[in-house]
Amino acid sequence: MTPTNKLTIKDDKVVYEQDPQNMWTLDIDKIKFIGEYTTSAGPMADDWFFVFADTVDQWWQAPTLAVDHEQFWKQLGEKLNCEIAPGLFASTNWATRLIYPK
Repeated sequence: MTPTNKLTIKDDKVVYEQDPQNMWTLDIDKIKFIGEYTTSAGPMADDWFFVFADTVDQWWQAPTLAVDHEQFWKQLGEKLNCEIAPGLFASTNWATRLIYPK
């Protein structure tokens, strides 16, 4: 079976699915922060990731390749009532950035 590897919004939840057995969901109204980070692993491996957290010690991540950037970030921004825009797309080394809250 080919992995799905998709980050979407369904029913006011962020949903990441690698395949039917490997997935996570997070209620959008519980999101405390969204961040992004890069590594120097590219271009042969995933090197840009998004992190979502609802508490200090509970967080989830997804690779950027799982995201339909235009649709996902616009839809999530509407639900969080703010503009959300990742900004590390050109980074080739380790970097981190907070996306939300502003």
